[in-house]
Amino acid sequence: MLDPAATTDDPNAVKSVRAETAEALRPDGTDVLVTAFNSPGFDDAPTCPAPALTMDQLKAIALSPKWPAAPWK
Repeated sequence: MLDPAATTDDPNAVKSVRAETAEALRPDGTDVLVTAFNSPGFDDAPTCPAPALTMDQLKAIALSPKWPAAPWK
């Protein structure tokens, strides 16, 4: 399962801060969550107009078979 891009609606976030996230939940219970920001954090001013990674890059990282299986499996 892959979560589509998400942009923060956090009312405490600095204006223009963008966060995009891709999440992959595997059948074995492994959950890979990858987020890219255009700032060091929600409380910091943006350092660029968009997050450093594209949504396609975030998806590729989240879906990579290189992530190890959940340790309890």
